[in-house]
Amino acid sequence: MAANNNNAGWRCRECLSNGTTVNGATAANMKSHLAVHGYGPWRCTGCGYIGRRREAITAHHRAAGEVGVGSYLDPALNARINQEVQECRLPHQNPWTGQTVVPRPDPTALAAAVAALAQPPQAPPVAGAAAAVPQPPSGQGLVASRVPGSLITQAVNIAVAFSNTMDEVEEDDTNYNQVQTWIALLRHHANCIQGVQTTKEVDDNMELMVGLMQLYCNILDGTSDEIDAANNEVDVMERLRRTMRGE
Repeated sequence: MAANNNNAGWRCRECLSNGTTVNGATAANMKSHLAVHGYGPWRCTGCGYIGRRREAITAHHRAAGEVGVGSYLDPALNARINQEVQECRLPHQNPWTGQTVVPRPDPTALAAAVAALAQPPQAPPVAGAAAAVPQPPSGQGLVASRVPGSLITQAVNIAVAFSNTMDEVEEDDTNYNQVQTWIALLRHHANCIQGVQTTKEVDDNMELMVGLMQLYCNILDGTSDEIDAANNEVDVMERLRRTMRGE
């Protein structure tokens, strides 16, 4: 996802209405970006919290201290985000008039997810029996690994410092309300990565953090040094993410 993608087939209507340009080369790119705007399509069975992936809901459970709850892909949210992806395809057919109403949880999907939580745990293996050792799918060996605490600390420190910089936007700035939303989201995801357990969960949150930082850089109206400093922080965060992924 890049704001200066010259081969874009999709352009975020909500960002465009706020004076920023975020393009996507594919529908999947745009669907991923729309998570920044809270489209989902995953939901918490308890409080209804919305996230991009199941791992985002799991991270929310840990950060919020919720127990006995689960997550599910909500068909109603999925239909809503897919509709907005189509609306973002170029050339735009309809002007942006605000987000559509967030649908109520799909009752069938929610009931199935809650029922699954009530299923009794599997019986333990018979003593003396050789337990099968599950093998991760190819390319997913890092999914269950723990992320070094030093990397988490660096990412959190960058996000907090960046959000403080964002908070310097004056109240009379036309982007003030939008920036405040980004600040809240950036700080939320910084909190999430302090409570998650897997590389994938951290990666999902860091992807959104980088996206929020890039959105701010796109509207930043400052000196060249200020703009360069902000973009440099985005680069640092992206390098941390690549390091975590072993790239």
